[in-house]
Amino acid sequence: MREERGFIIIADISGYTKFLRDVEIDHGAAVISNLIELIKKNASHPYKYVKSEGDAVLYFVPEVALPESDRLLDHFEACFDEFCDYTKYMQENSTCDCAACRGIGKLDLKFVCHFGSFMVAQGSRGELDLTGPDVILAHRMLKNDVDGSAYALLTHPALLRTGWPDYFHQVTLNYEHFGKVNAAYCSLPDAIAMNCEAPQSISSEEADLEIDAKIPFSRERVWAYIMDAEKRPRWQGLMRYVKNVRNKHGRFSAGAEAHCCHSGFWRIVRHVNFRPFEFGLCYCYHRPGFLPSIWVQYELMEEPDGSTRFLMRARSANRSLLPVFIFRRFGKSLIGLEMNIDRLTKVMSEFDEAGLIQTSAMQPEAAVAV
Repeated sequence: MREERGFIIIADISGYTKFLRDVEIDHGAAVISNLIELIKKNASHPYKYVKSEGDAVLYFVPEVALPESDRLLDHFEACFDEFCDYTKYMQENSTCDCAACRGIGKLDLKFVCHFGSFMVAQGSRGELDLTGPDVILAHRMLKNDVDGSAYALLTHPALLRTGWPDYFHQVTLNYEHFGKVNAAYCSLPDAIAMNCEAPQSISSEEADLEIDAKIPFSRERVWAYIMDAEKRPRWQGLMRYVKNVRNKHGRFSAGAEAHCCHSGFWRIVRHVNFRPFEFGLCYCYHRPGFLPSIWVQYELMEEPDGSTRFLMRARSANRSLLPVFIFRRFGKSLIGLEMNIDRLTKVMSEFDEAGLIQTSAMQPEAAVAV
């Protein structure tokens, strides 16, 4: 056994008991099994899957493996979004008229999360288990007075590390042997709705240029390297440093900005549409303003082998003939210098999951901002 400090997470399917009670047992069990597998898929790197507990999945992430702890809130939103997409798809495309297939849309997903210390035991076949008072508390949190069936409930120790968005609601939980536990929660549908200032996108036909590449790492890990201010200068050419400015809710999502310092100018990148680990749309302008403003869209698509397809489209904001011609003529080479996918892959292969350079790949250029 070993001791760990980190986030203990339980993803729980809301409405499970009523669903199984009201539907055909074979179809109902198959639906729940598919949803559990979907949650388990999301509980992968850097998260550590522990076990399934009926309608719930227990997993954890060591503190050292999640240096950008606010990324945990993105994880909850992305997992919930995928859960909703799956249940909607199943309901709309199933040809079965049984109660289970008709009722799948009534299922929801919630998360409880506590930060603390715990013991990790590993069985002979590699299976994990967690023990300790903080693990017990995380399980007790499933019994609470929170309104709704789709939410993320975090204790204060967890929120002190993830950041405390202003749309979280305070709640005091009471449990035997633990007493009062201070926590806060948010509605996941409401949190996701805040990630979109402008529900627009750039189609292939509308794009002035496009970059399409395969990166041999998971979507969540690639997302960290294109979002985090500390990681971006490791691989993005022409950039000296980045300062991320959170939105009015205290999150780095829609309404947030990245201020990117280049030699002689700043690029201000405002996020207007934001789906964690999947999609982003940004409006980019410059100070001083001698460079044209552009729209940039990026999509991260999971490949069957666990790698990520990275698709970036850019479009000149000024649609006059000359700016569009200049951007199409010179934009790809300039953006190619900054969005250097080969260098991104190289840097990611040299850094471990905690963002620390591996001793076997110690090379000066990998640790120095360009």
